[in-house]
Amino acid sequence: MKNVYFLIPIVCTLTFISCGKSKKQSLTVENQEKAVIIAPKDSLQESKVVYNSAKAQPALQKQSSGIGKREINSSSPPVKLNLLKEDTEAKGIDLADYYKKVRYVKLKHPLSSRQGIFLANTTIEVDFGNSMAFDYIGNPQVFFSDQDIIAGDRYLGYHVYDLSGKFSYTLALPDKLPSFDKQQHHGYLQANGMKGEITDFSVFKETALIATKEDGLYKMHLYNLKRRKGEYTTSYDKRPDIARLINRNEYISYNPLPDFKQRKAIWSVVNGIQGNIVSEFLSFNPILDPDEKVFTFPEYNIAYYYNDQLFLRQAFNDTIYKVQSPQTLEAVYILDTGNKKLTVKDAATAKTKDKLIFGFCLETNDFLYLHYSLDRDVPHMVETNQVKFRDYFFDKKDKHLYRIQMSTFPEGSIIKNSLKDTLPLKISDARWNGRSLYATYTKQQLGEILRSNYFSELSTSQQQKTREMYDSTNEDELVLMILERS
Repeated sequence: MKNVYFLIPIVCTLTFISCGKSKKQSLTVENQEKAVIIAPKDSLQESKVVYNSAKAQPALQKQSSGIGKREINSSSPPVKLNLLKEDTEAKGIDLADYYKKVRYVKLKHPLSSRQGIFLANTTIEVDFGNSMAFDYIGNPQVFFSDQDIIAGDRYLGYHVYDLSGKFSYTLALPDKLPSFDKQQHHGYLQANGMKGEITDFSVFKETALIATKEDGLYKMHLYNLKRRKGEYTTSYDKRPDIARLINRNEYISYNPLPDFKQRKAIWSVVNGIQGNIVSEFLSFNPILDPDEKVFTFPEYNIAYYYNDQLFLRQAFNDTIYKVQSPQTLEAVYILDTGNKKLTVKDAATAKTKDKLIFGFCLETNDFLYLHYSLDRDVPHMVETNQVKFRDYFFDKKDKHLYRIQMSTFPEGSIIKNSLKDTLPLKISDARWNGRSLYATYTKQQLGEILRSNYFSELSTSQQQKTREMYDSTNEDELVLMILERS
């Protein structure tokens, strides 16, 4: 009988999470003097995912150069946000107060002849031969560089378009693609015997960082989108943690799952070319007794980019930091939850009732949006009305924190936008690219909006736009709605 695993849907990846111990990783570095850009018709050529193989450098051993520091900048102290303040003003948000123009870009999936679509609200059943796993993908990943749009997922690859939406090339593609039942939003992947798979993908400025598993070896490829050239490839003997670039050569490595039993490095800065750890930032959270059992993981360690800088928040911690340098984290926001603070012990022992649990945040030039739940945000508790939601909005211009009156999900997360010719927008689906706010829609998702119980409550303009966009969009297309300030 096959073992069945349900995977935690963090940023929509299957092999995103590494739960290994703190064993040091040996690695090799490959200089990519001539990168191969893989188009769909070219299959995978010599490399199973991205590049042709290059001669490897001698193996290097990771060694830390020291402990990084966390600091407060006295000339720009962190903003303290009191989330329990009784007189916090309730305010409705209208995105039209911040954005004055909307435009749309459509991306056509380059693998449409092979049933390629942009995956959204889809469960992938992964068959490893002697075990099964289920991975849920909520939305495609979309990134912007100065001259490109990059879109896709780890199952059907990542594809590069120009800013008008014209397809340019496929950057990364696994060697096996899933089959799909599009009506049931379900995919099946026979992963047994896969030679090349994508385990993580991110974009920083003009650089894509692509994590892969090829012939049993884990690799990180650094690719220059502007020059269309590979910079280097690093090979590891075991799966690395999530990596996010902070400059061309160095990245932050971290595990999203909190560690309740060890006070070890939560974030490591790695020089991808030299292979050494530049600095490590230790966990500030208290640790549990070795014999104490852990039942839940209601929060995760997160990282996000805002205007070309990486921001970090440790699970159960009240501070959001930005990476000021490879050795320094600077406190930017302090999220004060008072007596509703979720402690490490509360989280591990499932004592989450009436505790504020961090869900997600969105930062733009105009505001910081924070989403919390009182108790755990899991389906059965939402369906039985055991969990409530609290959303907050810090306006950067007037330096004021507002409480958003929302009590239902998903209807409550639809943000008012009186700007004409726009689609309804869930704040959890919105992203910031440094210039504008954007969100993505597949034909399937547009149809779900049309059939939703909140559709009748949308403005006439949004109802009309949703119908028009649904009728004009094909199954293999992805709609980008881009809100601009002027």
